[in-house]
Amino acid sequence: MFTPRGSRLVPTLVCTALLGLTACEEPVTIGPGAQPQTIGGVTFAPGEYGARYLELDHQGQTVEYPRPVLTIPVTITNAGEDNVVYSPSHASQQMTEGSTPLLYPAPPAETPLAEFSKAPINGVYLDRGTLPGQVTATTTLAPGESLSDIFLFEIPDGSITDLVLSLPPSMHRGTNPVLFGLSYKATTPTGPTVYEVGQSIDVEGVSFEVTAVDQAYIKLKNSDEKEGYSDEPVLRVDYKLTNTTDSALTFDPGHRDLSGRQGARLHSTTGALNRVRLPSNTSAEGQLEREAELAPGASVTDFALFERPDQAQSLTFELAADHFARSGKVRVSIPFEPADVAQPEEMTKAQAEK
Repeated sequence: MFTPRGSRLVPTLVCTALLGLTACEEPVTIGPGAQPQTIGGVTFAPGEYGARYLELDHQGQTVEYPRPVLTIPVTITNAGEDNVVYSPSHASQQMTEGSTPLLYPAPPAETPLAEFSKAPINGVYLDRGTLPGQVTATTTLAPGESLSDIFLFEIPDGSITDLVLSLPPSMHRGTNPVLFGLSYKATTPTGPTVYEVGQSIDVEGVSFEVTAVDQAYIKLKNSDEKEGYSDEPVLRVDYKLTNTTDSALTFDPGHRDLSGRQGARLHSTTGALNRVRLPSNTSAEGQLEREAELAPGASVTDFALFERPDQAQSLTFELAADHFARSGKVRVSIPFEPADVAQPEEMTKAQAEK
């Protein structure tokens, strides 16, 4: 989960005790969000904000954050004659007006900024994973050089229409924060793309496709070479992977994982469906039992098994791309409607002979 950073308010009228100045500064003004501002030889230009769900890579594992965040990109340019050292504050869990970006509702037009009591919106600290586009290391900007960074905040209340983005003196050579007024309108957060059955999905040079969905009794075999069928029909999701890169890769289907962290998943609107767990000495005919090596241009087919839902509903199939050494997840929408499943002839015959 992401961790909301605690916020600490400081007056807009910045004084010696807060930022180490020799005297109180004059109140700063709020500039238009679409107009760059230069202070202390550094130019700041906010980009367009967005609301989104985060899905990040963390040490080879895909991490999802269930709550959406507000992203605000800012381009920072050294407009002076000397080098500027930019130190990102994303790992800070304490927010102050002097050292971290702040975001808060704008004051009413009739209220002077110096008299306005700010109520900052929590910033977001990611405890796992790194957002692509965020600066994670101290960077030196030579005169004329630029970089872009992304600042994260919790989603503001939908009733708010105007915000103030405050960028601290620690980001420039000035002594006061630089303030931008942002017009805000609540939007539906964007999320990961969900594909359709039969649609090819490119994941960093690997083509993934759910090729078929079926409800059937599954043919099984145990270590003694005895064959049989599942007691109940199950939901079978077939898929195909093709390595379109110039390097070999390994696919680990994760069917035998018992922790629930590995292997394919199937979600309904109310929760996850149980994956079919086979005894350790039993395998499903045609299903991969171990890792598969894929040479460049090679393909492999496999399937995942789930317990069937009781009623018609829309399902989402998920497979973490780290199963084939990639980042993110593939998601495929699967419309489901219960069907009457006839027993295989062999199964019916075996039952009749008992």
